[in-house]
Amino acid sequence: MKWLFDDVTQAGDLGHAVKVSLVGPLTLLYLGKIKSGLSHKLDLLPRLVPAYQRLLARLKLLGVFWVQIDEPILGLELDERWLAAFRPTYEP
Repeated sequence: MKWLFDDVTQAGDLGHAVKVSLVGPLTLLYLGKIKSGLSHKLDLLPRLVPAYQRLLARLKLLGVFWVQIDEPILGLELDERWLAAFRPTYEP
């Protein structure tokens, strides 16, 4: 992520209003591969959400006023477990 923070800092130093677009945590998990003996990709979600929170906090400190989080898997027919993961992931 250092490259992202460096780019944001550089754009801010040049006087640009920075907007960041990120792939959402559920899409990231859905598209990823299972490793390390996990039984389901969603088992990683409790560790991934805090990482996104730290990322968003850092972007805020760098002066980013707009972050767009895309979850393109919402266009798919997801099973109930994936659908149920959205609310706790995005509720404050």
